[in-house]
Amino acid sequence: MGAIGYFPTYTIGNLAAAQLFHKAKEEYPEIGSCFLDVDYKNLLEWLRNNVHSKGSLLLPEDLIKEVTGESLTTKYHLDHLRERYG
Repeated sequence: MGAIGYFPTYTIGNLAAAQLFHKAKEEYPEIGSCFLDVDYKNLLEWLRNNVHSKGSLLLPEDLIKEVTGESLTTKYHLDHLRERYG
C-alpha cells in the first residue's frame, strides 16, 4: 500500500501547526479567543502574511524557522496537549 509515511505526516503537521499557532498568538494575542466567536479573520490574515505567501519559496523546515525563529520542535504541541487534557 505504501502508507508507511502516511501517519508520521500527521504528527509533523500537528507539530508545525502548534508551533505556528503559538507564534501567531504571541504576535496577536486576540487570535487565541477568535475560536469562541468563530471568527478566523485575524488568524487567516496572519497565516497569509507569514506562511501562505512564503509557502512556495521555502522548504517546510526553513519556513517554520523563518516564521517562528526556531526549528520544528515538539514543545508547543506538548504544551497544547497538556493544556487541553491536563
